[in-house]
Amino acid sequence: MMKILVPLDGSALAEVALTPALTLLAQAAPPRELVVSRVVADTLTIPDVAAADVALDITEQAQAYLRAVPFPQEAITVTRKVGLGHAASVIALQATEEQADLIVLSTHGRSGVARVILGSVAEAVVQQAAIPVLLVRAEQPTAFTRGGTPLQVLVPLDGTPAAEAIFPALRAMFHGWPMDLTLLTFVAPAAPATAVDDARIALTADAVRLQAQAPEAHMTREVLVGDPATAIPRYCQQHPPDMIALTHRHQRGVHHLLPLGGTFAACVAHTNAPILVQRVPRDHPAHEA
Repeated sequence: MMKILVPLDGSALAEVALTPALTLLAQAAPPRELVVSRVVADTLTIPDVAAADVALDITEQAQAYLRAVPFPQEAITVTRKVGLGHAASVIALQATEEQADLIVLSTHGRSGVARVILGSVAEAVVQQAAIPVLLVRAEQPTAFTRGGTPLQVLVPLDGTPAAEAIFPALRAMFHGWPMDLTLLTFVAPAAPATAVDDARIALTADAVRLQAQAPEAHMTREVLVGDPATAIPRYCQQHPPDMIALTHRHQRGVHHLLPLGGTFAACVAHTNAPILVQRVPRDHPAHEA
């Protein structure tokens, strides 16, 4: 069973997220449910008795928009929700109320104010949501297909259990899919000469442990020298993946491995691949391991 929440804003860009969401649902075991949401700003700041009428009007418009969005006639339940308030907060709340398994959001690589606004909403959703978020690129619509060529997935690690917390989400969303996982870890340029060899040994141990969690996946290992925020986009240019899977949290790396830190924001801004991201809260056991 699987339930996916897709927030929409009335634009064709946002609706790009529907394709991968429907693909994942179509290949999941029933019951399967798609929750489409339209969040509009509330009118509490309007200093007028007509605020309630305005709220009712925009709510009805949002409902009409969601009813007009076409969906394939498949064995998938479609639920439509309208929320008033701050987009990221309402989306996170809806995901909790609906007990969704995944949020799928569309983003794009525009520059300027539009990118800053949409990027901030996506990051705010990731920071507030308790479930994984899949970000897909509007310019490069993603239709994940099961079977045939394995899904090429980049998994950045930093030697901490918190970084490995993405694996349960990855397995849940793509259970049974053929996958080639590239495990990446990062060494500081100023680290001792032995740091790269030490990182390879540690990453090999990580791979053996993680292979037990995903026995159907093929795993390769790469140690990169440099800050993850620049090394990952550079690696993606040379070896374009089908997806990047990582956690988002504040956690220091171990030994001479560089922490992932702000890697999520760099991947959003400087790569074209879809990103599966899971927030790891500060009180999560992985932070204390």
